[in-house]
Amino acid sequence: MTLAGCSSQALYNVAMFGNAYVEAKKKREGRLYTQKKLMLFGGHNNKVYLGCLSNSEYATDSIFNEYGLHGSTYAVNGIWNTISIYGSDYSQYSPWNPYASDPPVIVDQEGNFYGYFTVNQFFPNRTRVGWIIQILAEGEKLER
Repeated sequence: MTLAGCSSQALYNVAMFGNAYVEAKKKREGRLYTQKKLMLFGGHNNKVYLGCLSNSEYATDSIFNEYGLHGSTYAVNGIWNTISIYGSDYSQYSPWNPYASDPPVIVDQEGNFYGYFTVNQFFPNRTRVGWIIQILAEGEKLER
C-alpha cells in the first residue's frame, strides 16, 4: 500500500488532532484507495511537527522531499539531519537512537496513534505498520 502525498497544511501541536483529514478516494491502477495522512511529531510532549510519512518525494511536508522543510538533510527539525535533535544517533528524541527515551510518534489527523517511530525493536508501542518499519530499517542503514 502507498500513501498519497501529504498536504502543506501541517499541524504543529499534537493537541490539534481534532481536525479530521482523510484523503478523498483516488483512482490508481483501476482501484480505489482511501488513505489517511500519517504524521510524525517529536520533542517534549510531541509538540514539534517532523513531517508526513508520504511516499511522494514532491509533497511539501514529506520526510522524503529532500528539498523540503522536513526531508532535507539540513532541516533544523529534520529526522535526516544528523546534528539535529531529531536526527542524531544520540538524542532522546531521535528515531535513530536505539536507546531513545522519547522517539517521535506517528498519528493521523483524527488523533489515531500508529506507534512510535524508532529503530528500537523493543520500545513499548513501537509501530507495527510493516511499510513504516521498512522505512526505519532503510533509514538506519543510510549515512544521514
